Amino acid sequence: MTKEYKLIDKLPLKFYLNAGVLEDRPYDTEPIMMEVINNIKDVLVEKGYDVKYENFYSGHDYLSWGETLANGLIALIGKESV
Repeated sequence: MTKEYKLIDKLPLKFYLNAGVLEDRPYDTEPIMMEVINNIKDVLVEKGYDVKYENFYSGHDYLSWGETLANGLIALIGKESV
């Protein structure tokens, strides 16, 4: 996916990315999530996109999604002081 983003023109988009710090090893034959997220973040920042990135002390689970959903919504469509 990062190869495709390097090739296309920049679009008027914002991105919110997060990964659990426990996603630091592969699952079966899948790539390591932390590495994938860091790679795509670097490509997006290099292209000049507005990227909000954070790590959360969790894995790929409901705890992480529940705790970071609000941060993602604020980063993409909201204001920090409501």
